[in-house]
Amino acid sequence: MGIILPDAYDLIKLDSVDSTNLLAQKYIEEGRVEGPLVIVADEQTHGRGRYDRQWVSTKGNLYCSIVLKVNRPIVQLSQLSFVVALAVAEAIGEEQKVSVKWPNDILVDGKKVAGILVQSFNIAKNRADIVIGIGCNIISYPEKTDFPATSLKKEKMAVSRDALVEKIVTALEKHYSIWLSGFVGIKQLWLTKCAHLDKEIVVKGKNYQQKGIFRGISEIGELLLECDDGNKIENITIGDVFFED
Repeated sequence: MGIILPDAYDLIKLDSVDSTNLLAQKYIEEGRVEGPLVIVADEQTHGRGRYDRQWVSTKGNLYCSIVLKVNRPIVQLSQLSFVVALAVAEAIGEEQKVSVKWPNDILVDGKKVAGILVQSFNIAKNRADIVIGIGCNIISYPEKTDFPATSLKKEKMAVSRDALVEKIVTALEKHYSIWLSGFVGIKQLWLTKCAHLDKEIVVKGKNYQQKGIFRGISEIGELLLECDDGNKIENITIGDVFFED
C-alpha cells in the first residue's frame, strides 16, 4: 500500500541515495520544492548527523528528510529540533519507555534509537526553507558508539518503516501547530519527556567538558546547566549530553 501522507505533501521514495538531506538541499537549490516534501530512502551511502558525523545507514531502518517552508523569525528556527523530537517520540509510542535528550536525540529506556538533524536554507527575515533529517533504528543499530544505542526491534517495539513515516508526519503537524502559537507549549511538553531534567550530566564539546545539573532549556533551545554548587547557570548552545553513572 505504501506511505500515505496528507494531500499537501509530495513524496519521493528511493532505493538508495547518498543522503536524503543532501537530496532535499539539491531540490531546494533547484527551486523544485513548492510545498511540504518527504524523501525516504531504503539506505544512504553517505548519511550524516550533527557535526558531519557518519550516520550508519544500512537497510531496514528509517532514513527520511522532510522539507518545510517556515515563516518565522530566524531566532526561532532553533526551536524546531524540539518540535521534531516530540513528533518522533510520539510516533514511536510506548510513552513510559520513550524519552528525549538534548538537543535532538530520542531514547528508549535510556538508549538512543533515533536522531534528528535540522538544517536551514534560503534564510530571510521571517522565512526559511527547513530540511529535517530523521534517522531511526528500526531493526538494527551501531554497537560501537559513544552513547548507548538500541533498535525498536531489540526493544520489542518494532513497526514498519512506512507506518513510522506516516506517524511522524501526523505527529509533526500536531506539534508544529502548537509551536506556531509559541514555544512555551513545546518547551513544557519537551521537558516532560526529557530523560535528564534536574539530573547530573556531562556536556562534552570539541574542546571542553562541563559537569552540572540540567535545569531546562532557554527560549532559543540552549541547555541550562547549573554549575558551581548552584551558584551559576551556563547557557550552552553546542555539545553532547552524557549521563552520570
